[in-house]
Amino acid sequence: MLFVWFLCMTGRKSVVLDARVLTASYLPNKMVHREGEMQIGDLYDKYQGKVDDSKSRRTLLRYLKKMDSYDILESEGATSSTTYKLAE
Repeated sequence: MLFVWFLCMTGRKSVVLDARVLTASYLPNKMVHREGEMQIGDLYDKYQGKVDDSKSRRTLLRYLKKMDSYDILESEGATSSTTYKLAE
């Protein structure tokens, strides 16, 4: 599997991510960075509007959870009310 180094937008964390996750999660991560915090429904709607060949909602959620596990994003709440924001 191809791995790449990814430096979080905050410039404080570097982690190794799968290239597919990095590519597909760049835009959602940038959207969360710009908005401050977002729920999955709002994030997916904006993501779908910006990308021609968008990933499914489930795939996007899996990528967000992976970013959360790497401490790039933080999540609060459960199910559809989960809110994502940049990790501090």
